[in-house]
Amino acid sequence: MGRGIIIMEPRRISRATSDRGTGVDRLLTPNPKEAFDSGRIAGGDQASAYVDLFFFFDTPTNIDTFYLGYIYGSNAARIQLYDRSGSSADYLGQADMMFPDTPPGHIVLFLDQPRTVTFINVRVFTAQMQPAVDAVLSIGVAATGLRFQTEYGEERGGGGLIEDTGSVERLFGGGFGIDEGVATTGYQWSFGDLQNAERRQLYQIVKRLRTTRSFLMVEEPSQTEGLNERIHWGMLRGLEVYERINPRDTKWSFKMHDWG
Repeated sequence: MGRGIIIMEPRRISRATSDRGTGVDRLLTPNPKEAFDSGRIAGGDQASAYVDLFFFFDTPTNIDTFYLGYIYGSNAARIQLYDRSGSSADYLGQADMMFPDTPPGHIVLFLDQPRTVTFINVRVFTAQMQPAVDAVLSIGVAATGLRFQTEYGEERGGGGLIEDTGSVERLFGGGFGIDEGVATTGYQWSFGDLQNAERRQLYQIVKRLRTTRSFLMVEEPSQTEGLNERIHWGMLRGLEVYERINPRDTKWSFKMHDWG
C-alpha cells in the first residue's frame, strides 16, 4: 500500500437499502449532515450488534476502496465488505476504525486488487461493550471507487489546514459581535516526480472533480494510530497549474477543504 497520499474519486451508486434504520439514501449524498440513523441496535456480543447496508450499481463497476465516514453515536469498531453480485455472498475484507479522540469517526477499506461488482453489502459492527448495551449509529457518507496513488508520493512541505467559518465584527460599544460558526479541516500537498501516465490520469480525475465534487483523500493509508485524522472527505480548493520539471517529470500542488 505504501505511505503516500491516496485519492479516490467516488463511483456512482444508484441506490442503497438497509436492514434497519431510516434515511439510508442520505449516505449517497456528499453532505455528511444528511445522515443515516440506524435506530436502536440490540445490545449483545459483537457478532450480533451490527447493521447491514446494501449498495447497488446500474452497471458493473470496478472498486478497490470503500469509505464510510462521519460516524457518530456508539463507536463503530469494524466494517466487513461482501460482493453480492452473484448467487452467493463473496467476502472481500474488513477494516477497523481507529477510535478518534473526538468524533466523527471514519473507516476506509482497501482491497488488494480491483473487483467488478454490481451489488455490495457492508456490515457495520458496533464496539463490543460489557455489560452489553443498545447501540445507535449515525453515518454521514458512504463512497467507493478506484484509488489513485503515485509511485513517488508527495513532496515535503505539505500539511493540515484549519478553517474557521465564524466571523467577528467590532461593535460601536467597543465589544464584539461574534458568529462562532465551526472549525473545519483540510490539507495541502504537492505531488513531485509525476510520471507522464500518472499526470494524464490525475488530470482526468481533477477535470471531473473540479472544485464542486467531493472525493476521498487519505494522507497515509496504514492502519496506525491517527488514521482517523488522516482521512479527508471534501473538495478541491482551487485548481492549480501543474509544472513540467523535465520531459518526463511533473510537479502539481493541491489544496482541499473538508466537509465540517
